[in-house]
Amino acid sequence: MHTIHLPDQAYDLVCRISTPSNRGDGPKKVDPKYPTILLCHPLSMDSFIFYPQYDDPMMYKHFNLVAFDQPGHGFSYLKRPIEGEFTLDNAVEAIYLGLTALDIKRVNVVSTGTASGQAMHLISTHPELVESLTMVMPSAPRDMGFISDAFDEWMEHLRAAVLGDDLEALRLLSTSAFDFATEREGDPAMRELKEENLQLFNSKQAIGQMNLALPTFDCWVKTRGQLLSEAEARKVVVPVLIIHDKEEGTEAFGQMVGTINDACLASGRPIAATRLFLDNIARWATLSSPDRLNPILCQFIKTKSPPLISSSIDPTAPLSPTLTRRPSTPRDKSGFHIVRPRPELAPKRKSLGDVMEGLREKGETGGVVVEVEIMVKVDEVDGP
Repeated sequence: MHTIHLPDQAYDLVCRISTPSNRGDGPKKVDPKYPTILLCHPLSMDSFIFYPQYDDPMMYKHFNLVAFDQPGHGFSYLKRPIEGEFTLDNAVEAIYLGLTALDIKRVNVVSTGTASGQAMHLISTHPELVESLTMVMPSAPRDMGFISDAFDEWMEHLRAAVLGDDLEALRLLSTSAFDFATEREGDPAMRELKEENLQLFNSKQAIGQMNLALPTFDCWVKTRGQLLSEAEARKVVVPVLIIHDKEEGTEAFGQMVGTINDACLASGRPIAATRLFLDNIARWATLSSPDRLNPILCQFIKTKSPPLISSSIDPTAPLSPTLTRRPSTPRDKSGFHIVRPRPELAPKRKSLGDVMEGLREKGETGGVVVEVEIMVKVDEVDGP
């Protein structure tokens, strides 16, 4: 990982970079000889969610791969409180500042889930940066009622858990969101990643980072399904691919695609946007179904045209029954600021420090025998 220091912002940005010529030594720049893919992570996660893309030779041998931990997410810590509301403009500005610092001129944007709002806003506000746009399972502007309510309630409970320092509530919120978006509760690799994400939540809570990050989380919830306006859609000239699991609930994206293509045809250009439906994929499909998604991403980005899915890619194929591959390079946890809670005292007992302080005040610290009672709390864990 590489940290981009931004003195004028309330945050610094952490990014992951892989190039075909330098995959494992933590490069700080992309290789200009290759096209660059910008991977945009969903709410509550960070750039590590894209390890299935970083580990796939069909991607790392042919593309620069860049992913930022968005402000307040992962290791992009807040240096000070955010002034006012953190908006969609602020979120996209973070991407722009990161790309500018890395001297990246053009990117093929790939977003997952709730990052679609930011991806579309990037193509609208900085069209000069975007070479193509792929949105995988984007959040619909109006989720089905109970899902929309669930997002709002999740944010309310998250705020209450952070402000109340309720670690059990944080655990439930983190794990439920992960299970909902991956649909792979029994998968060992997914379980490990879920646990790591929870550890990061807890460590950030211990040092006040979750409190500082609340405005950024709130922004994601509010803008998760914000589409391009009709005027913005008519200005899109780059290839756009939108991948859904079903048509129900995604009609607004169909209308946006129609607007983009109508404008293309009216100006004498070939159509730029298309939608693809893949059965049985989860919201974070780039994580849970990379064997199906990666070939499609590569083909689309290479051709720069609506994909002609080859016979080797079956859009209706069910999810593979095999277990998810673990990352070839495990997550670096050295940045986890784990602060261990103060041990609990047995009822009506004093800590050793309290006892020694009392004896010191009485001048009786020499030759003292101290009886210590220790309480040990053991948490249950899954598996052996």
